[in-house]
Amino acid sequence: MHRLFSIGIIVIFLSGLSSCSDKINKEDMYTFTGITVADYIRSQPELSYFAKLMDISHISPRSQSSTSSLLGTYGNFMVFVPTNEAIKTYLDAYYGTDNYLLDTLPESLARKIVNICIIDRGTKVALPTTRISKGYMIEATLSGLHLFFDFGDYGDGTTILVNDEGRVIKENIPTNNGFVNVIDHVIQQRYSTVTGLIRLTDNLKIFSRLLDITSWGDSMVEYDSDRWNRENPDSRFKKLTNYTVFAETDDVFKADWKVPEPEFDSEGNMTNWNDILTIIKKQCATIYPEARDTDPTSMDNAVNQFVSYHLLPFLERYENWAQMIGEYGYNRYLYEKGMIPYPPYQNGQPPSHAVYYYQTMGKPNRLMEITYLPQSDREGLYINRHSLYDTSYGGDWQEIACMREGTQILPTNENRKQYALNGIYYPINHVLAYDRDVPEKVLNKRLRYHPYMALPEVITTTNAYHTEMVHFLQGFCDNMKGKGEFIQMGHKADMYPFYRNAYLKSDVYDDFTFKLLPVPFAGEWEVRLSSLAGIWRIYMGNSYYGDKQDLGIKDYLTAERWTPEWERNRVAELRTYTYRPDTVLAMEHDKECRQHEIMKLPYGYGMLNTIPYGTFFYYAMRCRDFPENYKEDKSGMIYRDLPYRLKIYRGYMTPDKEYWLRFVCMVPPANDYYNNKTGYLNMIELVPKSVYDNPDKPEDWW
Repeated sequence: MHRLFSIGIIVIFLSGLSSCSDKINKEDMYTFTGITVADYIRSQPELSYFAKLMDISHISPRSQSSTSSLLGTYGNFMVFVPTNEAIKTYLDAYYGTDNYLLDTLPESLARKIVNICIIDRGTKVALPTTRISKGYMIEATLSGLHLFFDFGDYGDGTTILVNDEGRVIKENIPTNNGFVNVIDHVIQQRYSTVTGLIRLTDNLKIFSRLLDITSWGDSMVEYDSDRWNRENPDSRFKKLTNYTVFAETDDVFKADWKVPEPEFDSEGNMTNWNDILTIIKKQCATIYPEARDTDPTSMDNAVNQFVSYHLLPFLERYENWAQMIGEYGYNRYLYEKGMIPYPPYQNGQPPSHAVYYYQTMGKPNRLMEITYLPQSDREGLYINRHSLYDTSYGGDWQEIACMREGTQILPTNENRKQYALNGIYYPINHVLAYDRDVPEKVLNKRLRYHPYMALPEVITTTNAYHTEMVHFLQGFCDNMKGKGEFIQMGHKADMYPFYRNAYLKSDVYDDFTFKLLPVPFAGEWEVRLSSLAGIWRIYMGNSYYGDKQDLGIKDYLTAERWTPEWERNRVAELRTYTYRPDTVLAMEHDKECRQHEIMKLPYGYGMLNTIPYGTFFYYAMRCRDFPENYKEDKSGMIYRDLPYRLKIYRGYMTPDKEYWLRFVCMVPPANDYYNNKTGYLNMIELVPKSVYDNPDKPEDWW
């Protein structure tokens, strides 16, 4: 089949972003001598009703031009035309009559029926349905709505469904200015917000009411960042605003908090809402005792804080998933609709745990840890799971004990819809709350993340496994600023445990500012970075514009950097791929590195199970780059990444404040590999004192 089972919520077309030019092909700008979309529709007897409606309808309420005149001119149109029978059925139902007279139809309703069927791709080529993936079209119809496409076996040979009802019965009829597809239903407006979808979901009535009374439902209605997109028409990526919601079903509230089932009167009103809310308020007051405001719309209200911790201001999606499925076969390790990606199996072996950190919406600043658990008996994604892992030298980072189960993210809500135009919701198996154990136990550890996890716009706009460099104009990301024209993000297809093999950089290498994720509790913290190239002066402060403390000059890449004598004398042995230094020696090496304020890269920095153990140890042992430009293992893989972490700050930090890092390059790297002296930011660690200064439990090599 030609269908691609993509998990994106907003459909991105593979060639539309990479091969389609934004310039009009002047050779196509002529008076048509062939058939147009309008011509074809008029030529088909079974489409005569639509032909009549497009002649009387206008392009917009403010325009006097007919829709048919638009479809008869130059353009790149994708049109989904309902049959005469479909239009007749719709109008008879709409007016409650039989054989409604088409001649009496008002222009406003004709425009509503016609314009929702037409997608004008502007200067981008019109696409056949074979190039459409499951999800919403990013381009809106003439009516401003976005069509949702689904694929399956719907009987009578049809395999495409438009907005849940319209079956495509004839597809990809080519014309000089686009493609015509014939469908068997009039397209109707589909829910466009994740809030609206949750309101319509029959087993989320309690959570839906909580969204309403706290006003968080009303805050999640944006999709298109209109102003930014208007002011930056040349941006490769359209700036979107999407949301991910984790929602308890009514049964989960009943099981965990003894909340009664919702009861309704004949008009659909919940008659026992006050009883339900009383129990929820009591539970939330216990969990959030410092949130004392009685107004549920206040962020200092306990119920408000409970709800906001379920919300993430982004949605992960994949623009180039077809290639990834064909090349790597990752699709079986991802949730069907796709918010958080599973890491791939590597060379047929189970992956280690993958951990993600994201800042939730609302105040105060709070983190959520999402863990992928690979064990088959409990494989899945969990929020705030507290476990003990095998982190010994040579260990495999598999879970060996669980102190807190956490809340599991369920991939589906049975057969109910989960995805809307501006987001997705996932049902969860337990009530989700930021209780004391989350900051004190779950998050009281080394927090390692890739910079993209702090950039919601990047997560929403591009895919997590991007295989090329992507460019974002200045102002695209709220949490990263630079003096150059672009911010760039590059991805490789490999998932490394705990963070992705990717990097973030500014085209102008000498000055950019980045906002850290919040720390989970007040106390002494270390901030570590990898892998800037060159010598940098780094500043840290509580706002992007405010004064920042000068953290001094950090030397990331010079031949004079200190290297342990032990390592210098054993380079040849380490590169034999089989050398295994003993644990005591390795721990001494760790300690020696820390005394010089540098650290090895984590053991997980590499593709586990694909390269011999000794090679991993070698790359984990390095404290600086060796003179060779390339490091190659037996499989031919090349390693040129910077080999260490550098501590840049140690001091008091609190979740009540923001922390911004400003990077000013003093001496750029000379190596051409670093793309004409450009700075990179690859990995960030926030490490509490309980980890970096714990005499009873030294920091593990992971």
